Amino acid sequence: HNRQIHKFKIEKGGKKKANQAKHVVNHFRLFDTVRMIDGTIAYISGLRTAGSFTIRKIDGTLIKDGITFKKLKLLTMRGEYVAEERRKAIPSTPIKGVGSLA
Repeated sequence: HNRQIHKFKIEKGGKKKANQAKHVVNHFRLFDTVRMIDGTIAYISGLRTAGSFTIRKIDGTLIKDGITFKKLKLLTMRGEYVAEERRKAIPSTPIKGVGSLA
């Protein structure tokens, strides 16, 4: 069930503020592939309305939390690429006793 969560305090005029960031913040979206100033290529895993982002490597390790949009350059917009690369970077580990004839 999709339900929009709003802030507790209602502003003048009865307007409710959303309790989440917009989908696009400073021309960046979640899971966009970006290049940092030092040349590291990563993707956006979290965004805030203030313009700061959480950046992770393709394998999911945290690089920086709270980096501003001024220090990032957009390489590719989000799509299937990140999910595909993550699958390659994180090999599936076989579960003991499953699928074997032991």
